[in-house]
Amino acid sequence: MAPATTEYLPTGNEILSIPTLRAADAAIELALASRQGRIMQRVARLCGEVALVRRDTAQAAEAFERALQMVEGLPFDASETVAVYAGRLAAGSATHGELDAALELLPSALQDGETAWQLKRLIDAWFFQPTARCSQEAWESLLIAARARVDLPAERLSALILLRG
Repeated sequence: MAPATTEYLPTGNEILSIPTLRAADAAIELALASRQGRIMQRVARLCGEVALVRRDTAQAAEAFERALQMVEGLPFDASETVAVYAGRLAAGSATHGELDAALELLPSALQDGETAWQLKRLIDAWFFQPTARCSQEAWESLLIAARARVDLPAERLSALILLRG
């Protein structure tokens, strides 16, 4: 296998190393060869994340769709399912109701610390889908977890509370 090449994209004051699509394809091939469903699904999702960083929403949408299809065939993992929905929302490829579904999974998904990284995407999506609905338990989980994140501005949370009504 050929070594993966890397492109460097400036992001503010730092340089972020991003594997090229060839490296992503190689990762997918290795994941498929492993025949382990959760590994295949996470690699597909992470390829979507890489595509989002590269601002390639078409590639991201394709990768998240692949990951969503794989999630449906695996034992349930709320955190991973929320991450796939959040990625689809960020890529603009989510179908109606996926934000609602992601919000409903939050109380159990937040038991995995990685889910907290998806909160900004879910909150941002809510501003574009103000009719999103979730249970009181899901709403409270979102607010508690969001308040714990120092990188989420208080004004954004206040606006979200007003939007919810």
